[in-house]
Amino acid sequence: PCSASTPETWAKFSHDNIYRAERERLASINLRALIDNILHDTAEDLRMQCDIVNKAFAKRCEEMEDAKHKLEHHLNKTLKEIGDQENNIAALKQAIKDKEAPMKVAQQRL
Repeated sequence: PCSASTPETWAKFSHDNIYRAERERLASINLRALIDNILHDTAEDLRMQCDIVNKAFAKRCEEMEDAKHKLEHHLNKTLKEIGDQENNIAALKQAIKDKEAPMKVAQQRL
């Protein structure tokens, strides 16, 4: 009856199924190729970004080392100046102490 299949309808239905299946298979192949390209591009972008970050990090480390050396040099210079000033203060104290005896003599004579 009306739901019965004839060889012609069966052949047309099978042909349509095969056609749709082939179309879906080709779409799947294209989609997989597109996904592979996107993954490849993403991986390449990540590698490039990694290289950029590594270079920036290395540059920043170099700048930090340079700043550290400059600060260490400045610290050594400051410590030397402090030592020189302490020696100068000690010499002035000694000079004042050395002048006390002549000052006492002068005060006594006055």
